[in-house]
Amino acid sequence: MEKNIKSLTNLFIGISYEDAIDEVVRAGRRAKNSIETFAKSHNGCILVMMVPLCQQADTWLGGLSEFDDTGRALDLHEYVFARTITPGGSHTIQWVDPKDNHVEPVNCFAYATMKIAYLSHLIKDNISDRDHDETAQGAAYYCEANGYSSHRGAVCVTVYYADQPLMRFYIVFSGATEDEDLQCALETARHFCRYLDNRDPNFRFALRTVDGAVDWQVEEGKEER
Repeated sequence: MEKNIKSLTNLFIGISYEDAIDEVVRAGRRAKNSIETFAKSHNGCILVMMVPLCQQADTWLGGLSEFDDTGRALDLHEYVFARTITPGGSHTIQWVDPKDNHVEPVNCFAYATMKIAYLSHLIKDNISDRDHDETAQGAAYYCEANGYSSHRGAVCVTVYYADQPLMRFYIVFSGATEDEDLQCALETARHFCRYLDNRDPNFRFALRTVDGAVDWQVEEGKEER
């Protein structure tokens, strides 16, 4: 049973989930301006997946999940939003193999979903980071051939109100190098945390990447480079 907290209508007063997505996309497109790869190609994907952790959060997101009378999720809906890295651009890049310089098309929307799949695996199986995913299953099964990518570029933001978990936001970039994708994703995720924190300091945030937990409280414009 959920604790008694403000309704999300009051928590997010004046914010719709569409507002939240637009805020993430605007921040993400600003972040990509410092990345030479994106400046040259203008292509790639910003992917956002919202996973409600309580019934109120699902109602705010559109109410497509099914819950029983106690608030337990029976059929949880995951809300996925994809935008191109540049307005009018494409989700597909032309990837150049550094070994022999041959070119292959890569769909960055599809690749971003693979990054979410792997990060979600680490979170669900309580694995601290990709370097400690040493089980036989991790080594053999959680691979690109099976729909998982351990490349950097995805950040999971778990949003709490006080101690009540509300939802998980996966913010993912794909289209540059994995370190450049991660730089953009972290900058965007931290901006989104500040965006909510400025509205109500009772919001709490926990950030995870494939490298482990990271701090959201980094001054804007001073993220790691």
